[in-house]
Amino acid sequence: MGQAKRKSDSGKTTSRGVDGLNLVEFPLSVLSTTVPKNIKTLEFNETKLIDGKPLHQKLTITGSDKYGLPTITHHKLLVALLQVFNERGDYNNPRIEFTRYELLKKVGWPDDAHYYRVTREALKIWKGVTLYYENAWWVDGKFKTKGFSLIDDFELFEKKRGTGRRTKGEQIQDPSYVVLGSVVVEEFRKERTKGLDYEFYQRLKYPVSKQLYRYLDKWFWYSPVFRHPDVLVFAQEKIGLSRNYDTANLKRLLDKGIKELTTMGYLRKDAFPNRYTKTGGLELRRNLAKELPEQVKCENKLELELQKRGVSQGRRKPTCAGSLIDTCPESLIAEKIAVHDWLVEKSDPGIQKNPAGYLVDSIRHDWPNPSGYKSKELLQAEAESKQAAERRVAKRQQKQQAAEKQQQTAEEAQFQEFVTQLQVDGSFDDYAEQSLRYGLFKRYFDQSHEAGDIEAAQDWQLRAVRAHWNKTHRNSQKGKKGLAGV
Repeated sequence: MGQAKRKSDSGKTTSRGVDGLNLVEFPLSVLSTTVPKNIKTLEFNETKLIDGKPLHQKLTITGSDKYGLPTITHHKLLVALLQVFNERGDYNNPRIEFTRYELLKKVGWPDDAHYYRVTREALKIWKGVTLYYENAWWVDGKFKTKGFSLIDDFELFEKKRGTGRRTKGEQIQDPSYVVLGSVVVEEFRKERTKGLDYEFYQRLKYPVSKQLYRYLDKWFWYSPVFRHPDVLVFAQEKIGLSRNYDTANLKRLLDKGIKELTTMGYLRKDAFPNRYTKTGGLELRRNLAKELPEQVKCENKLELELQKRGVSQGRRKPTCAGSLIDTCPESLIAEKIAVHDWLVEKSDPGIQKNPAGYLVDSIRHDWPNPSGYKSKELLQAEAESKQAAERRVAKRQQKQQAAEKQQQTAEEAQFQEFVTQLQVDGSFDDYAEQSLRYGLFKRYFDQSHEAGDIEAAQDWQLRAVRAHWNKTHRNSQKGKKGLAGV
């Protein structure tokens, strides 16, 4: 299966989207928009030769009794969720927050009640689906057996009774969320993913084309030529076409997808007549002669960022992303994108009605930045200035603490020298008696002496001597400073 990659899996494919290497190996749903009655389990099998030995692989998909199995419609939502998770960029947090509008737009569905019901139905179905991979989940250089769910938890933002549809601003304040399963999240963290041209995927019309594209795009990374020894196994077990079809009908349905991918420029046209081998296999070739038409338009990163924020792709109108890139300075576009994101994050009422329209007009007319907005450069400069000030304060504190410690060490040395001199002169007891004339030291000294605790009495005596010395020493120091100033 090879090294997992997050970059484009072919030299010409852009990395606007992402797909899991393990998740495309077998179909995850039926290819139709409905599931046949009484079918609650799907099975896909294949036997591969690994190091010259046959390895039987199997994927079993079970659905819940109430909600059943996913269809191609529900599969589209799953692929869109993976794109949202990837675009967020935080693979350590499995929770994906979104508004209904954002998710429907990512799937390519209208923002209406019907598709919101479809979204709710899809999430219920995926929550109840369990996948069992037998010798088919590639981890750490070998195939393993795994069972897991794709979704652990979800919550949809429902409208309040009697209030009608909620605004986008209300949805932003209380977003919906989906928590991906730990196995799926690990695929992203371990980079067992590949690039996916999600816009190209969305433009594909037929379900068989979508499944073909996702599967082939993985294997074309290793070679521009894809071969499978048995076209029937490929069609049924890898693409998910029904086992009730005979060979002629399977090829007819498979050709539907192959022709669309060829027409769209993904597969080579000259390879189409020889797609089926004499031995019953399949051979397809990736078109490397030229890039896909829409892919050329998104080489500019800023153009992609504009499209992510809802600006129309292409160059058909002055308001399209490509036209803005062609006519406006990149520095201006980058700045207005940052302003747009700041306003969206603040839920500013001036942008909530039409964020993409606001972004386009702010670029075309070079609107002044709103009050309170600070560019990343300014924020960075302020942060660096604050850090520098904090370092200066910390340095002064360290210097002050070092000076105080040095002074304490010097005073302690002077005190010890003073005590030693008193003992040599034989005047220590007189000085100690003078120091113990009154106060707490005298009281505690007498109590310790009366109790027969000679060690404690000597300690209180030394404390009194230190206190008396400190007072006279500091007074003398002040006197010296006063004379020095005269």
